[in-house]
Amino acid sequence: MNESDNRPLQIAENGVSCSKSMERSTIERWMPIFSHGVARVVILFGLTALLAATAGNSVCDEPETKLAERQFADGGAVVISGAANAGQTKPQWVGRCRTLRHCAETKWRFIRERWAEERVVSNGGEQAAAKQRMLQDLADVSRRVNELLLGEVTPHAADSRAIETLIWIVNTRDPKSVQPALDLLTTYHLAGQETIELAIRNERSPMRWVDPLLTKLLHRLDADHFRRPRILLALANHKQSDSQLPAQLAFATDTELNELDLLYGKETITDCRRINAPEKERQAIELFRQLEQQYGSQPAAQAMTFGELATAAIFEMKNLAIGKVAPDLEGEDLDGKPLKLSDYRGKVVMLSFWGAWCGPCMAHIPQDRELVKKFSGKPFVLLGVNSDPDKKQLRDEIVRHEISWRSLWCGPKGVDGEIPRRWNINGWPTLYVLDHRGVIRAKDPSGPALEQLLEKLTAEAAKR
Repeated sequence: MNESDNRPLQIAENGVSCSKSMERSTIERWMPIFSHGVARVVILFGLTALLAATAGNSVCDEPETKLAERQFADGGAVVISGAANAGQTKPQWVGRCRTLRHCAETKWRFIRERWAEERVVSNGGEQAAAKQRMLQDLADVSRRVNELLLGEVTPHAADSRAIETLIWIVNTRDPKSVQPALDLLTTYHLAGQETIELAIRNERSPMRWVDPLLTKLLHRLDADHFRRPRILLALANHKQSDSQLPAQLAFATDTELNELDLLYGKETITDCRRINAPEKERQAIELFRQLEQQYGSQPAAQAMTFGELATAAIFEMKNLAIGKVAPDLEGEDLDGKPLKLSDYRGKVVMLSFWGAWCGPCMAHIPQDRELVKKFSGKPFVLLGVNSDPDKKQLRDEIVRHEISWRSLWCGPKGVDGEIPRRWNINGWPTLYVLDHRGVIRAKDPSGPALEQLLEKLTAEAAKR
């Protein structure tokens, strides 16, 4: 489970999306980070009882979690072996926390591997059921381990060594454990680098704790603190994402909603449905304008200034929200021929921002081919917006993957071209669905929800 979300509420089989600079992606999905560096942690005195207790809860009962490092006892301390850590000792609670996390991560890996095997031999309906079982099993492991971790770490929460475990708990998204861990983190380590990074990584997450944490950080950091503009940007991004959640949920299928409930908790998804979207959008625009005024000329990520990022985000909210008529796109396709989005009025348009450099984009191509085939003869067109800077190399990929639809080219600057910047494209692929009047009806729908939406919109277009 241990992950950060930057594409809110998007469910994909591979759980991956690309960002412009690859600095930010959801590739962490169920890929926990657990490393002792060059050191080998030797779990010592008292660990046998801990493992036995956890095994009773079916958390650490897999054969691979029977750690062989329980070799040396040193009066209740955990000895760290290895040249880089020679002679160092750590309190027993630190070792127990690491062991519990390792047990959970091992169990998660076992659950994911079992799901991968089931997916290979299952049909569509069975796959969906298997995925929901996997998500439930992952959540159950998180809940049981987090109860034990909170018991271990709470008495030592002021210790800087507690930060790692507290952040680990928050990242599991376990509804019962996240808030207690956050309370300890913000009480004792609010302005710490790890806490700041946690907040920024989750700037587009639907979790309800992100806004309060970013707001606290913004008030805590001095105006000249070097991370303050990034925190301000993160809070603006979060409010912008929040403003889009109700519309996204409105297009989700029952299967997707069940998965979202398991991923984020039913209470979180219920709260997302109740968001006052216009108010969140107003707050986001206000924060982006503040960012533009105070830090507009400062360089930010992706070769852009904070002012340029703010301008693009405001343009997106005012022009690219669901229910708005999409602004026109005009340029050349990959063959150098003129291409204009508005020329396709009267048809349902699936507008896909993609690149052959982006693995998740290419993973969508087979589904795109099937949709083009299924809706052939109907008022429907798939248009791409391609971000590969080298058209010659791209042509080989188009032939190899049998891509028959046209794409507007972003130019030699690729992801930093005028079109992606203007449309504030931060994740690749990004998908917009426009109805026959050019009105944006959905952003980033996928799977059955996308197909159902296209069925509905093409039927409406045929009746016009």
